[in-house]
Amino acid sequence: MDRKDFLKKSLIATATTVAVPTMLRANNVTPKESTYDRLMEQVGFNHLPNEENKTMNTVVHKAATRGH
Repeated sequence: MDRKDFLKKSLIATATTVAVPTMLRANNVTPKESTYDRLMEQVGFNHLPNEENKTMNTVVHKAATRGH
């Protein structure tokens, strides 16, 4: 591909990527409501976290106390 072809094709590709979203916005195309938005409206979805802390307790044993 020569330089003129490359420049022409890259310019067309750039114009297309810029023009398509602009045309979609101009046609008042609205995105669908997300699942997250619907779940946030449900009662109990946005609840407080559990206060109970379930972590493992570890015990450090020195080398002399571990046995043979």
